[in-house]
Amino acid sequence: MKSLKYILTCSLIFGSFIISQWLAGIIPPTHWGYAISITFLFIIIFTIIFDMLISPLVINSSYRIEGSIYHWLGVRYYGYMLRFLGWEKVVRKDQPLNHNLASLAKFEAWTKGSEAIHLFAAISVFVSAIWIGYRHSIRDIRWLFLSNILFNVYPVMLQRHNRARVTRLLDHGKRHSRKR
Repeated sequence: MKSLKYILTCSLIFGSFIISQWLAGIIPPTHWGYAISITFLFIIIFTIIFDMLISPLVINSSYRIEGSIYHWLGVRYYGYMLRFLGWEKVVRKDQPLNHNLASLAKFEAWTKGSEAIHLFAAISVFVSAIWIGYRHSIRDIRWLFLSNILFNVYPVMLQRHNRARVTRLLDHGKRHSRKR
């Protein structure tokens, strides 16, 4: 069963690269529509992989990068923009926060999965960009890099930022519950 999951996973990834090449014949790779289509294609593929095939996903969160780097890069403003656009309401339907330790722990695990989806999608879009840059020119991949940054790199940083905040709340809650 495990090998079947890996075969399906590899098939989905390989198939998405084939679809991206097929799409390049329909939409010019220099067009912003191609960049957004490819970015969301890989996000969808890795969502399917991590939600249905490789679950539960375990990510080591010992590589915490937080604080001034994320603030300097504007991760909080990116989060504000997503809330303004209504994305948080969409996510909260699947991942409600009830402000208790169990809900926070579940949300922390969810951020790891979401981070993995966007991280692997970012790598895949980057590989596609290298391929298109090789076949066409470096100037032709500017939309791919922009869409990758907006739809994958910033979400990875936002999930790490949110997880750091949630981890602090969980640590505080655990310390507080021990004192009782």
